[in-house]
Amino acid sequence: LETGYCTITVTGRHTDWVRCLAARCDGQLVASAGNDRDIHVHVANGANRGASHCILQGHEHVVESVAFLTGPSAAAAGDAARWRRWAQKAGDAADY
Repeated sequence: LETGYCTITVTGRHTDWVRCLAARCDGQLVASAGNDRDIHVHVANGANRGASHCILQGHEHVVESVAFLTGPSAAAAGDAARWRRWAQKAGDAADY
């Protein structure tokens, strides 16, 4: 954080508390997750900053953590007793 002030605020996407955020290492995407069991991926830079990139759904419990991975995976999120790897294809997931 170089500036020390808010550069973007995204509201109205989640229906319950947001518990975690993760930024992709290239700074292009930000993922948010929380009590509504959804992961929202947002555009972080450019003319479409703040726009919805995709919504990853399918967790059975509150999502307590989210992170971007390298390689073919877009994001990983943890809930109760497992974690889920989301592939770059829209909505493809594998449970671990």
